[in-house]
Amino acid sequence: MKAYGLATERMSRTSIVNSYEFAQLTLDNIASARNINAVCLTTDYATIYNAAYNLVIASEGHRLYALVRSALKRMAQRCHRAHFLEGAHMIHTTCIYLEKTYLRKKELPLIMDVAEVYWNTPVIRRWRRLIRFARWTGFIARCRLAFVEVSLHPEACGLAELARHFYGLAGTSASAFHVGTPTPAPDALGLCS
Repeated sequence: MKAYGLATERMSRTSIVNSYEFAQLTLDNIASARNINAVCLTTDYATIYNAAYNLVIASEGHRLYALVRSALKRMAQRCHRAHFLEGAHMIHTTCIYLEKTYLRKKELPLIMDVAEVYWNTPVIRRWRRLIRFARWTGFIARCRLAFVEVSLHPEACGLAELARHFYGLAGTSASAFHVGTPTPAPDALGLCS
């Protein structure tokens, strides 16, 4: 091992714990990133590769593999396909030593294979669909809340104020939109005096 420039003494427990915590932090950042390109620019690949390398050398590959699987699963639950593939490729790149040695030796599924399985899992597909629906439901609820709040003002003052604001933004008078008999503008109704 000395001929290849590798250390022959055992790693300290502190070094192993530090490597594990750094790998965990980095994989969490990748899994929870809204913009994967920003994470690509801020990630120090050499440091995370060294942390993954140290964990595999210290016979902690199973713990690193569990972190990788957890990060891939979280990303599959919340990301769209392009974002997920970029993140999975980034995890694969940073943990390539894990794949080349530990996973092949233990005959475990490779990182990109695990990513594909997680992406195609029916439960996770349904979860992604539910999340998309929940985002729209929340948006619609917030919009409805704004209109309900306006309509509950005393003597319908809120509705008249909202109509006046709308017509002001449109740059027209209220009567320009009605066919037939012209109706008075909201201010003419005397509701907001």
